[in-house]
Amino acid sequence: MQPNVIASLRQALTDLETEKATVDRQIAAIRLVLGDGKSSAPALRVVPKPKQRTMSAAARTLISERMKALWVKRRAAAKTKTKSVPTK
Repeated sequence: MQPNVIASLRQALTDLETEKATVDRQIAAIRLVLGDGKSSAPALRVVPKPKQRTMSAAARTLISERMKALWVKRRAAAKTKTKSVPTK
């Protein structure tokens, strides 16, 4: 019976330590927002959002022309492929 008590106590201790770490992080975040300067935890690192690239009008036009040419080739290839296949 004693090993069960020890195992239970160890599990309870692990759970409490996990909860304490969570509460400490929350306290540090609140102190950071309030500007107390008493943050015991390291400052939370803010990761900047990556800059979204924009495409120029000339680039869009160029891509559009290339895609139109690609689809013309595909349609032509599909037509020749269907013509060469004999039907029963």
